[in-house]
Amino acid sequence: MSTLRVLLLAAVACSSNSVDGPSVDAGTLADGSRLDAPNASGPLAAIIGSAHNVLWVGAHPDDENYVAPLLYDMCNLHGASCAFLVVTDGGKGCKLSPAECGFVDKGGMPAGSIGALRHKEMVLSASFFHGQLDELAREDTASATPTGDVENWNQSYSGIPNDTGSALITQKVKDAITQFHPDVIVTFDPRHGVYCHPDHRAASALTLNVAVSLGFDLSRVLMIESAELYVDANNVITSRAWVPSDPALLRYDAAAAATWSARSTVFGIHKSQFPAAVVDIIANVPTAARVLAFLRVSDVLVNDAPKVDPDYEAVCATEAAWDGHGVCPTANGVGPCF
Repeated sequence: MSTLRVLLLAAVACSSNSVDGPSVDAGTLADGSRLDAPNASGPLAAIIGSAHNVLWVGAHPDDENYVAPLLYDMCNLHGASCAFLVVTDGGKGCKLSPAECGFVDKGGMPAGSIGALRHKEMVLSASFFHGQLDELAREDTASATPTGDVENWNQSYSGIPNDTGSALITQKVKDAITQFHPDVIVTFDPRHGVYCHPDHRAASALTLNVAVSLGFDLSRVLMIESAELYVDANNVITSRAWVPSDPALLRYDAAAAATWSARSTVFGIHKSQFPAAVVDIIANVPTAARVLAFLRVSDVLVNDAPKVDPDYEAVCATEAAWDGHGVCPTANGVGPCF
């Protein structure tokens, strides 16, 4: 059993009291009113309409792009308060010129670094959603594995070389979540993190552990299940959930909700990551591809333990150690992202 699997077991193998929230009819809000939302399936529509404090937990500045349409719906259109917790400073990735990027850093976003540049972009992105921002600014891609990430982030607080604990980084995430008082949390799925990036998987595993320790209603913790956009065999930009046959998937139609432009806006804010040509491509993604897939954490449990699903377990099976590419959809199945 992988260490990450053990981490997930610790996160979701808990008492039913922390999982079973009040039952919500597919389209009924907490106050008894109805929500007509063709853009989302029943439970997701209820969450959108009843959210008051929404927290996104990501690994890097720009990760919020994956869920930007949903965040825009809840925070900009429905008036929920929005907050962002970003674990790393993204200090190892920049697509601008060396002079514009600054130097590669190992966390802390020092002046003149890539991390400092990306912090400025993240501030703008949070402002777009009228949101608060907390960046832990740990090292970007601190390890080739999710477990190694957690250990290295923890070491950055403990100062102890080869420290294999996780208590300090877990406490930092817990403090941030407690500060924001969310009633909805959105993050990655630790099983794949969209494209097997260890930072994505580690940040979300920490989030699930904290949510459980706080007794958070896991039916209101949403994991993004969409894979990266890809070009299909007909040369058309396409989207899909990692396991489209999963009956628990909740689908959000950003075309019907008219919120897709939030994603291209976020791409445009993070100029260090996305050239203008890429922003234009995202802005013009075909209507059929403007669908996001989510799972509620409560729906991946069977008798209070994570169900073993070979389809999800297989997504990152070849990515035990990060090779800088990850796994993405291709016209013929899955393959390297780039």
